[in-house]
Amino acid sequence: MKVIRTSVEMLALRKTLKGSVGLVATLGGIHKGHVAHFETLRPKVDFLVGSIFLNPTQFSRAEDIDSYPHNENDDLTVFKKNGVDIAFVPSVEEIYTKKDSTTVDPGILGRISEGASREGHFIGVATVVTKLFILVSPDVASFGQKDAQQLQVIKNLIRDLGLKVEIITIPTIRDVDGLAFSTRNQYLNTAERTSASKIYKSLLLGDSYEKNGTIKSEKVIKSVKEYLTRDPLMEIDYLEIVDSVSFKPNKFLENGNILVLAVRIGKARLIDNIILST
Repeated sequence: MKVIRTSVEMLALRKTLKGSVGLVATLGGIHKGHVAHFETLRPKVDFLVGSIFLNPTQFSRAEDIDSYPHNENDDLTVFKKNGVDIAFVPSVEEIYTKKDSTTVDPGILGRISEGASREGHFIGVATVVTKLFILVSPDVASFGQKDAQQLQVIKNLIRDLGLKVEIITIPTIRDVDGLAFSTRNQYLNTAERTSASKIYKSLLLGDSYEKNGTIKSEKVIKSVKEYLTRDPLMEIDYLEIVDSVSFKPNKFLENGNILVLAVRIGKARLIDNIILST
């Protein structure tokens, strides 16, 4: 596995690659969810690139970038074990050469739901993904359903900017109790980990209602909130039922809507979602 740390090296190496290239972009803190990306892309491409970049522009001053759990050596070991050919590990200065660098604004989608809770977050996401796409020039890239709104932001980015990147969606990878794998799960102590297992149960509760366009979403949201808030460790950031493309709230429950939520448990802020089925 070759480790690349500069943009110049990455651009030069990319020109030499004869065959298809896949990209798995990460913040570091590699876990089983990331491994599913490697396992999915590895058979589909000639060269697999994994990036590690803790992107400061998608974190606010109040968020956890300074304590975000990751270890580069451990992450690179997992990369190598899972067939990554090229690890792209740039510094902040390599990606953002000037403090007033150009940014990419994903529009209204970036300012609602998760975007309303984390102002500027999706501008940071869209900007860094655009930069990675330019530097790596992947034919295929994978993004996870767990970050459903981010996934749609990137799909819109590719459509609107005319980028030639195929996006493969990786289903949410869950632990045995249903908790979605996340780097931030490392913040949880034993009691908090037990509380966190209720997140997926709450999503299943929301999915249990019949999706016939006559049941008000507020009824479902109330039921899910009541379930979650019975746990004293659980603090709800937001809980919404939204359209799967626009992420605007839907008044009535429809098949294909997404139930999205963010909760705080101790030091961890965890997001999850479920696509509502028939």
